[in-house]
Amino acid sequence: MHPCYADVVFPPRTSQVFTYRIPTAWPTPPTVGHWVLAPFGPRCKPGLIVSLTDKARQVGIPPDRIRELHTRLATSSPWCPDPQLVTLAQWIADYYLAPLGTCLELIQPPHPPFRSTTRWIITPQGQQRLATMRPGQPVTATHVLLTALGKRAKGLAPSTIDRLLHAPGAPGDQG
Repeated sequence: MHPCYADVVFPPRTSQVFTYRIPTAWPTPPTVGHWVLAPFGPRCKPGLIVSLTDKARQVGIPPDRIRELHTRLATSSPWCPDPQLVTLAQWIADYYLAPLGTCLELIQPPHPPFRSTTRWIITPQGQQRLATMRPGQPVTATHVLLTALGKRAKGLAPSTIDRLLHAPGAPGDQG
C-alpha cells in the first residue's frame, strides 16, 4: 500500500514540517528527497519531502482538511537528495538544534532548477481590459496588476507581483 501523506519542509525559510495528502492520481508515490510544489498560504511553494506515512502528523485535524500536494518538481536529478542525506540533515538539525530548512539547504547543490527566472507579461486581452478601465472606477487588484504589467515591456518577476498584490493597503480583487 502506498503512503497517503508526505511531510514537507520549505528550505531555507522554514524549519517546521507540514503534512500534505499525496494525490491518488499520481501514478507512483513520491519518495523522500523529492521536490514538490505544495500549497502554502495563498500560493504554492517548492518544498522537499522529508518523510512519508500512512497517518497524518497533525492529530485532531480531519483528513479532508489536510491540503493535497500540487505537483512534483523533479523526480530524479542532482537536486533530489538521496533519502540518506535527508536523514543526515534531520540528524544535524536535531543534534545542533538548527532549523531543518537550513540543514536541508546544506545538502543541496547550488541553484536548484525551480528557482525561476520567469517573468510575466501583459497579454493582448490584458491590454484590452486595461484600455477599457475608466478613471473613477474602484481600484482593484486586477487594475493594479494590469497597470504595472502595462508599464514594463520586459514583464514582472513573480516576487514583484506578489509584493504588489499582498502589500499592506493593496486593494482586494473585485473583478
